Amino acid sequence: MKKVKVNIAYLLGLLVLLSSIGLVFAAFIFSQTTNVTGKLGGVTIESKKYLIYAKENNVPESNPNYSKADALRNDTVAVVEGIKLNYTSSYNLIDASKEPSFIEGKNYFVKVDNDYILADTIAGTNSVKYNNVTYSIGQCYEETRSYSGIKEITSLYDSELNDLTPEISDNDKSIFSFTLADSTITIDTEFSQTEGTITEATVTPEAKKYKAVIGVDGLSMVIIDTNITHTENGYTEFDATSSKITCSATKSKYFDDDVTSKYYLSQLGLQFTFKSEIAVYVRIHIQDAWTRTRAYSSNTKELYVMKDLAGGKSPFSVSSVDWFYDEATNYVYLKQMYVPAKDETTGEFKSTTYTFDVNEAYFYNAARSSAFVDYIDVDVSFTVDIVQANRAKSKWGIDPSVDFKD
Repeated sequence: MKKVKVNIAYLLGLLVLLSSIGLVFAAFIFSQTTNVTGKLGGVTIESKKYLIYAKENNVPESNPNYSKADALRNDTVAVVEGIKLNYTSSYNLIDASKEPSFIEGKNYFVKVDNDYILADTIAGTNSVKYNNVTYSIGQCYEETRSYSGIKEITSLYDSELNDLTPEISDNDKSIFSFTLADSTITIDTEFSQTEGTITEATVTPEAKKYKAVIGVDGLSMVIIDTNITHTENGYTEFDATSSKITCSATKSKYFDDDVTSKYYLSQLGLQFTFKSEIAVYVRIHIQDAWTRTRAYSSNTKELYVMKDLAGGKSPFSVSSVDWFYDEATNYVYLKQMYVPAKDETTGEFKSTTYTFDVNEAYFYNAARSSAFVDYIDVDVSFTVDIVQANRAKSKWGIDPSVDFKD
């Protein structure tokens, strides 16, 4: 009987060990890539590349504008920051039976005469204080704001870091404009009346081919010249066949002993080129691992963290009508079947290139205190998966033309 107990303990220990190994490999699977460099079944993957849109930064690190310059892209037209919206407030008395205790991070107001004053919570108690008077939660009010348009813009500058003057429309507070190289650029925005954030922005004149990309905070944006983005002057390319790339998701970059330079996640694009002699379906798998480095005065601590979602969307989310991005799996599917075409002159099958850009205005809003600073890095790689059209359903369990039909 004693021998049986020993064997069971041994098996349990082995099971725990194997589970631990599985977890470790699962955490690092992002760095493994499936690379197809040859010709398989009439399909040739010709290249995989990382595109870096970062503008060359010649500003000294001691210059106050260094971080602004470092975050610019070659296609940056202007950066808009510190947008403040007009709002009106209403105050409702809190029902203590439904909300019996204070919620951390929530603002509580007390009524003094006919004014509503923001009160301070008292640590360790279920009360707040204003002007040496304490109030229970049932005596407090919560504020509801209704936003109605742009009040002011605190910062607006061009790609040369020249300050620009925004003009907010008198007739429509959702519209503002600025002058750049003797041309007037107008931004027409839509915003959430309850959340106080900008949800959409349209740039005119349309002939400029500019687009506005809204920042994570919903109160900033980057104006991009799409005529430049995918030209030879728009990016520098690096081979992505067998390696990952590490980018900073925070505006403050962390450098260890092995790293001396790093690009921002917002300056990254993924590109691949292939040639096919048969009808196929195409998808890519974006693999990303997010690491937080918390730097104290004397040491640092690293931890894998969950992917950040800006407004509920991944910074890798693809908005093209031709593609479907699956948030749960990080796969991006070409919706329609790819049908090959031949060059009329050479008779050879044509190569096709697809490019996917990370959100151009994305920056992670990391924690910072007097005791530490958080830095977020993202390891990125991607694989290309191309399958004969009539085998997509059996291999992927998905028929893109049917399952992702608009």
